[in-house]
Amino acid sequence: MDGSWKEIENEILGYLAERGAIAPDEVGRELGISEGAAASLLSILARAGKVRIRLVELMPPARDGDPTRTGAAPWVSPGTWEPRAPTAA
Repeated sequence: MDGSWKEIENEILGYLAERGAIAPDEVGRELGISEGAAASLLSILARAGKVRIRLVELMPPARDGDPTRTGAAPWVSPGTWEPRAPTAA
């Protein structure tokens, strides 16, 4: 994916027009970028009123409980919405 924002925008919008509703990771695969980068670009388009983001999903906890691999906020205990107990520095 190279080019100006307008070229990137047109590529995303064209792909969506061709494929219909798809997940951000599929947009990322089509553009050769990560799911996070695709979600960021889609958020810009959503703020501009050009696309609609209808679903979000909570990432499941990592098997080892590492919150950095789950997308969970570091202040939340893995697999819950409970605040994590403070740790000694």
